[in-house]
Amino acid sequence: MTSREAFEAWSTEWIEEDCPSIKEALLERKGDTYAQAIQRMKWKVWQAATDTALERAALVCDEQAKEPECPERATYCAEAIRALKEQP
Repeated sequence: MTSREAFEAWSTEWIEEDCPSIKEALLERKGDTYAQAIQRMKWKVWQAATDTALERAALVCDEQAKEPECPERATYCAEAIRALKEQP
């Protein structure tokens, strides 16, 4: 599941099954941009929170890379986590 898929599932989970038009309206996009301003704002907040969490995780790996037992694996881990920030 991509970050966007997770966001869309989270941001519409409150919608009743008998109101699909509300979900469709919230998820409507023009290209890569949500049509609804509230959805655009929530997506920006989601992205910022995700980027912050991934960077914090990568920093933990960076600290582990300073330890003599596993610097290569920890460096690889940090790079892999930071690469996730580039995915949609």
